[in-house]
Amino acid sequence: MTRIGKLAQGGFSITMAVAVIAALVIVGASGLVVYKHHTNKHPVADSTTTTTPSTANTTSNSTPQPAQTATTYLDIKEWGIKLPLPDSIKDTYYVVPAGTDQDSDGEPGAIAISLASRNAACGTLTANVSDNQNAMVSIVRESPGTVSQYNGKTVEQEDPNGVTIGSWYYGLADAYLKSKPSSCASTADISSLDTAFVAAVKGAVSDTAN
Repeated sequence: MTRIGKLAQGGFSITMAVAVIAALVIVGASGLVVYKHHTNKHPVADSTTTTTPSTANTTSNSTPQPAQTATTYLDIKEWGIKLPLPDSIKDTYYVVPAGTDQDSDGEPGAIAISLASRNAACGTLTANVSDNQNAMVSIVRESPGTVSQYNGKTVEQEDPNGVTIGSWYYGLADAYLKSKPSSCASTADISSLDTAFVAAVKGAVSDTAN
């Protein structure tokens, strides 16, 4: 082969190589542009990404709820009833005074009630007859419609602040409270306590109630 022929063959090979390389570069550049364009439209999710609750939901769920206050009851076991006690008389306690008449079912017809916080000023209530005057109030228990032999009034008329549960009427007798000396309770105290005891007796329920 002549020198001119070898140069021509060599020149042809270099040209082809450059063309192929140029083509690859163009194809590669085009592919990179397409890839970037696709990635920008559809970003790849990060496997460590966590979802944060929206501000609206977080605010709604974190709103403080009012605290639930448990009701305090005075459970009168002899009668199977319980009285819901307002805060002002939550330390209420009761006794069955000695000599109390019994109802037809053998249970006492009345109980005496006082407040532990008033013992020092008003005297401690016990079952002894001599301590009956230390009671703040009492609750009487009669069959509904029972008429008093002393004044001809029904039990509901004589002690109107009461409630009927089952076959019995429970009435609040507050004469003791209204006659307390100022050393035991002021006039304002007596009025407030009377209102609280009325609410307790009227709200009485069977101790088997939920």
